[in-house]
Amino acid sequence: MIKEGLWGLGVLAFLALALFLMPSIQALANNQNLAMPPNSIRCVNAYIPDDWGEITGKTIFTITSDCGWCDLSRARVTTDQDNPVVFPICIASPERGNETLSFKIGLEALGKKLEFQYGVCIASQEDLDSGSGNPCGVVNSMQDIFDFGIEPERLYANPGSQASYTLFLQSQASLTLELTSMYGAKKRIELQPNEPYMIDFELTAPSQKGEYDVEILATILNCNFPSCSKSVSAKLIAGDAKPSSGNFSITLFPENYNIEVMEPVLYTLRIRNFQEAKAYNARLLLPQGLETDFIPRTMTISGVRDITFNITPSEEKYYEITAEVETAYAKKQAKAYLTVGELEKDLERMREDLSGDAQNKIDRWIENYGDASYNDKMDSFGNLLNEVNQSQPWNWTPPNGEEPEGLNPLLIAIPVVAVIAILLFYFYKSRRVEEEEYGFEKY
Repeated sequence: MIKEGLWGLGVLAFLALALFLMPSIQALANNQNLAMPPNSIRCVNAYIPDDWGEITGKTIFTITSDCGWCDLSRARVTTDQDNPVVFPICIASPERGNETLSFKIGLEALGKKLEFQYGVCIASQEDLDSGSGNPCGVVNSMQDIFDFGIEPERLYANPGSQASYTLFLQSQASLTLELTSMYGAKKRIELQPNEPYMIDFELTAPSQKGEYDVEILATILNCNFPSCSKSVSAKLIAGDAKPSSGNFSITLFPENYNIEVMEPVLYTLRIRNFQEAKAYNARLLLPQGLETDFIPRTMTISGVRDITFNITPSEEKYYEITAEVETAYAKKQAKAYLTVGELEKDLERMREDLSGDAQNKIDRWIENYGDASYNDKMDSFGNLLNEVNQSQPWNWTPPNGEEPEGLNPLLIAIPVVAVIAILLFYFYKSRRVEEEEYGFEKY
């Protein structure tokens, strides 16, 4: 375990090489929960300074973790705005299954500290889901029926000016979704299988300088289980600050996606250049079992460039996808996760903790619906979750600590964010932000 270290720009070249020798998960996002097998290693990547914010000049970052299964308790990284750093924090799972671990990763610099909550569930079926509560409860109950993303994660705007985000939505099922902003704006949309939907969300930046949170919730109509809702969050920086980490950002969408029928999945890699036009090299790093029509390329980008491509799985398993984009001065990665048959895998993970009639119900469902389409599975899947819970509660706590049936999806997905949204709404009102100056606009 690394107890204390000072990492300079040269030493970090070794860490960059090490990243390609072990699996990793996307960092640093709050309330992330990972299901991983016994006796395995997975890594969380701290992207510095991207995960922290704006810096000017050489800055010392302190990274801390209270994770007893990790290879880090405390380390220091020195870098500047032109040299983004990827710092891995690796988790080694114990030999025994059915164990959980909750821990925090801290990132501190210039008198400011951020904390990110993580959970680990030791189980045979891998997964990655967002939520708070018992880690096994989160990964068992939060299926990726659709994916929901926002870009950019940090938007810079002059006080009082118009600001615009892009929302990405995608599913293998036919769904009707309702989008609700933290201000109460609503919009209903129709998703068709594997057809990405992009929509603008516009608002007016506050008149006073500062950093503000933006939250949007997407809910499947007529859906009766916890993962029928997902939320996205972003930052709005009102003032003179400009992006400082390598002068570009990258986004890969869908980020966390499940398909029930094996077929090509359409992905979008977005590269956002913040300053003068420059050359970019883009490539994909794929595990065995995935094929793609993506062609590595070099291109000059001014502004925003979207690259679309297909990825086709050949096995029913959990995959990690990495997009890497490089300029003459900096290199960045974006990760995405594709699961084939997540509904069945989550049920199999639940089954390990059950017995008797509850196990039989899961077995019958997998036998009857294992090869069905996504839409044919959804109603019966939600009913099964409620039946299993009523007949024999499994030994995990749902994400908000209450019984699954009748839960408010907003409380499951973002219990803390909900409070923040209310407080921020009041804060916005006190600053006299014009509520009417926000809305959704279809691409």
